[in-house]
Amino acid sequence: MQSTSDQMKSVVRYMRSSLARTLRGSEVRGREIAADAEAGRHAPCWLHEAKSNGPRPVVFEIHGGGFALGDARKEDALCEWVRDSFDVHVVGLDYRLAPENPAPAALADVVASIRMIASGSQCDVDASRLALLGYSAGASLALAAAFELARDPGVRLAGLALHYPFLDAATAPDGDAVRDIDLPLDLMQAFNEWYIADGDARDPRISPAFATDAQIASLPFVGFYPVEGDELFSQAEAMASRINAIDRPVGWHPVSGMYHGYVEDAANVAAYEAISLPETVAARPCDYVEAAARSVKASLEEILGPAPHDIEFDGGRRDAHDEMDPGRDFV
Repeated sequence: MQSTSDQMKSVVRYMRSSLARTLRGSEVRGREIAADAEAGRHAPCWLHEAKSNGPRPVVFEIHGGGFALGDARKEDALCEWVRDSFDVHVVGLDYRLAPENPAPAALADVVASIRMIASGSQCDVDASRLALLGYSAGASLALAAAFELARDPGVRLAGLALHYPFLDAATAPDGDAVRDIDLPLDLMQAFNEWYIADGDARDPRISPAFATDAQIASLPFVGFYPVEGDELFSQAEAMASRINAIDRPVGWHPVSGMYHGYVEDAANVAAYEAISLPETVAARPCDYVEAAARSVKASLEEILGPAPHDIEFDGGRRDAHDEMDPGRDFV
């Protein structure tokens, strides 16, 4: 009989292949910057260059997925929308995934890619205005990357925008607090196990919740956008309180009526619907695309200032190709 972990690995393999099939039928407008293992980047990233000339701020978009799922290409339309709304460069970061590559592999890839873009080797960068935009596991990587980059003179972070962040791999998820519209408990437990592997779950590079006061004092502005009712809400609340207690700038903006992962689902509606059960989609709020656009825009305006262009985001629906596989993959 398969263990729960092995069962979850089977589920993850199926989810990865389903997403890959969906993405094969869609155009990716970001320019791929290939992995470079010698430079410490073992995964590609996708650059969406600002349309204006001259040095521009950069938003680094870091997907979630429990460190085991996700693909930066899935957020292609969202990255384009952020670029056009804020007139900035946007970089969708991929990173090595667990269980094949446990911590700190993902963090190493994220940090190396940020350093490469910040150097100005790929686009004209305003190095004083670099923002990290992360969701769930991606928010954890954003916070851990900020700790790693705090003493790097070549990288000056202006702020972090953290949506429903996962910050504590050392504490088992509370099964009584897990809602039907959020992630299954077994999958959450497996994500933790795979990502930690043989590492120390209380290492801040794995669990930013255990950062020292000195590490927290090194942070730029951090904006939190946790989902009310999400099992991870208390993790964000505790970290925001710690940042506030040492007089570092922090924004606290709980989001009501949504579910864990709603921003990433909104980023590519076609992909979300292709890899989700119909009853899952039906059980979730129907205004998630609009809510995601509001949250992402507000979180970046806290860091970059008001968006110069008011552009509606439609979940990438205009970009869905007719040749996309019409079949629906069920998990």
